[in-house]
Amino acid sequence: MFWRNLIILGNFNLSVISGTIKINGSKLTCQDTLSPLEIFAPASHPLPLITSIYSNQSISSPQSNLTLKTKQFSAIIPIKDLHSNIQSLDKIWSSSYHPKPSICKSSFNVRNSFNSKTWSLILEFNPNLVALQLPKSWSNALSCLLSSKSRSSSHCIKGSKSVGKYTMACLLLHQLLNTFDRVALLDLDPGQALLTPPSLISLHLLDSPIIGP
Repeated sequence: MFWRNLIILGNFNLSVISGTIKINGSKLTCQDTLSPLEIFAPASHPLPLITSIYSNQSISSPQSNLTLKTKQFSAIIPIKDLHSNIQSLDKIWSSSYHPKPSICKSSFNVRNSFNSKTWSLILEFNPNLVALQLPKSWSNALSCLLSSKSRSSSHCIKGSKSVGKYTMACLLLHQLLNTFDRVALLDLDPGQALLTPPSLISLHLLDSPIIGP
């Protein structure tokens, strides 16, 4: 099966063994996924869109041992199951007061999709699922912020609850990592912390993308 864009539901390990892909604004090659990237894409959040990017330079992993002719494809990525204890939370869902959404009752057996144990490749429109799509205003804002590649630049993201601060922060982080080796992230929202338990203010030095809620 060959597609230019992929939408996957579930938890999975992703590697790039040939070419370049873009996921949630982050560009990845085989050099960026020497260790598989762990991705969590639950139905409760917008699913990441994986897109192949055409490049004049074909980058392939020397350890791939592919029988395919890599030059025929923009990118080749293996997707593998990712088993995590987070899946055990499904067993304690309170069905009495909070019935499960229909998509969760068959989390990895979505109709008209390619299913594995921990993930499903979405092949057609599903009203219970949505892929991450950037509003034009967000795209314009990111373009303006990234027009200056000064290493001394800093950016502040603020807003009320449930307006997309986390998503915007991750997209900006990914765009910056496409240019810089590391990005410092200062989280000043103890009520809705990005990478720590609630009530903590934290400083992180990141060198890889954050794909997941």
